[in-house]
Amino acid sequence: MAKTGSFLKSVSSIASKSADRLKGIKTSDIERVSVYSLKDNALNKKYFIEETAEYFEQLKKDIEERGIIVPLIAKEDGTLLAGHNRLRVAKTLGYETVPVQYVLEDLSYEEERGFLVKDNLIRRQLSNEQKIRLYKTLYPDFEERFLNPDVLPQAGRKSKNDTSLTLEQVARETGQSVSAVKVQVKRTRDAIAEGIAGKKNNRYNVTFTDSKKLSTVMSTAQKLLQELNRASQEEQEEVLALLRTVLQTKKSAKKLKHST
Repeated sequence: MAKTGSFLKSVSSIASKSADRLKGIKTSDIERVSVYSLKDNALNKKYFIEETAEYFEQLKKDIEERGIIVPLIAKEDGTLLAGHNRLRVAKTLGYETVPVQYVLEDLSYEEERGFLVKDNLIRRQLSNEQKIRLYKTLYPDFEERFLNPDVLPQAGRKSKNDTSLTLEQVARETGQSVSAVKVQVKRTRDAIAEGIAGKKNNRYNVTFTDSKKLSTVMSTAQKLLQELNRASQEEQEEVLALLRTVLQTKKSAKKLKHST
């Protein structure tokens, strides 16, 4: 019973959000139409990867048990705006008709894309990485605006004359809260920062696949440190200065080699 209750709660939430997206848009009543009168929207494949076999199996079980509760949304020519996966499963199950609600007005490219994106974000359990990849596709300047480590991301605009992309705009156009998008951006920026730090640290890391060689190097290093510790403060400073000179010379020679 708990599982059924959870499912019905989820369906109720999706239905409510679907109704919200249709507010202000002239639509038809829900009607049963042939599954073959509907066609996939090219934008769906452009912006979203195909779900896993496990996802479709679960969706198939749900539709077998309860049918299609939330109607598909389509343009008047039958191009889907919402319901691609449900249509696919309906055909697999041998359904002849599905519930559909038609949008009875022309949508601009941006409106059509926005509707489809919001529907997918509501229905799919996209990872943070998948959402960021979607934003990069939707907004060519997203990465530079919000993921550049040298630039602090801004949620809103500094002035009325500023027309640059904002997190508020991303949130509004994808049907999410500003706080949710902020978290997604922060997680990605943190991951990028960790990656940069890791690369810097790796410059000083030496990997040995030969355990005997590693043991020999460690033993030699320990002996050198012991000798250095026994030296006077003045001698230690001289040795360290010599090492810095050697390392700097090697670094300069390496740069010269690459430039020639």
